[in-house]
Amino acid sequence: EGVVLDADHAAGMEHVFAVDPEIRRLARRHGPFSPTSHYRDDAYDALFEAIIFQQLSTKAARTIAGRVHALSRGDGYARPTALARIPDEKLRAAGLSHQKISYVRSLAEHTASGELPFRRFARMGDDEIVDVLTQVRGFGRWSAEMFLMFHLGRLDVFPIGDLGVRKGLTKVYGVGDGDRTAMERIADRWRPYRSIGSWYMWRALEVD
Repeated sequence: EGVVLDADHAAGMEHVFAVDPEIRRLARRHGPFSPTSHYRDDAYDALFEAIIFQQLSTKAARTIAGRVHALSRGDGYARPTALARIPDEKLRAAGLSHQKISYVRSLAEHTASGELPFRRFARMGDDEIVDVLTQVRGFGRWSAEMFLMFHLGRLDVFPIGDLGVRKGLTKVYGVGDGDRTAMERIADRWRPYRSIGSWYMWRALEVD
């Protein structure tokens, strides 16, 4: 089933395979849990880029991200003070919609005020981080959960609001898309590694 170098991932897979034969079957076909991400290492940059990527194809988002990134003189996206000096017209010319401009400015405001305590994220619980992130305009629970899974590497996230995860549960277990109680019950088996089970629900939808 592949080589797993991350000890936490290996322990999680062992647990999930033991409690759920369907996940073990999926692993035989799709390999070990190996989440990948376009998220940048820096949390502010990761959130900024997540806003850019919302509801866009990867190709289009990367083009816009490159243009927006070019507006900064640093290695990452413009920090709050620098962003405040960039007029909306330049952000629009780079490809950001009026709505997304309001989102990145909200991110900058919450960062500047200290309401996004990036340095404390490692010590904060998942729900605490979701509560903080969803105060930023444009960041709902789904966006916060993706950040938890793919930037912070949290292993017990169950993004039931994600259409792909729900479709995977329907395909693998035969539960109705609206039967969230049944979905939660299935995911409870995977605790405390629901991120791993969820990742395999996405894999279940891939065409072999």
